[in-house]
Amino acid sequence: MFRLITVDAGAIRLDECAVSEMLTRACRRGGGLWIEGAACEGGRVRFVCTERPAAMGTPRYRLSAVAQELESELRMRYDAGFRTVGVFPLDGKLWILTERCADNADANENLRADE
Repeated sequence: MFRLITVDAGAIRLDECAVSEMLTRACRRGGGLWIEGAACEGGRVRFVCTERPAAMGTPRYRLSAVAQELESELRMRYDAGFRTVGVFPLDGKLWILTERCADNADANENLRADE
């Protein structure tokens, strides 16, 4: 399965946490999807989704503006257990989409909490 989720760049600038939660919910409800990349074009950011591998667990997504040097940000997130899904420019800043997967027990609990 292949799906694109398109988000207005203004929504990310206004409330990246709400957009992060929307992406997480969309992937959980969309038949087990995960985001494999992101691209910014014009005033929109597109997230490329495909079928999530069963053994992966349940991902949670987080958008954030880069506050330091990109290399440092990527390393810090990697060391904290996050996978970098994509980096894209928006309004002269770089933004990062990261993902962290819960194990299956945590994933089931998180799914119940979101319903």
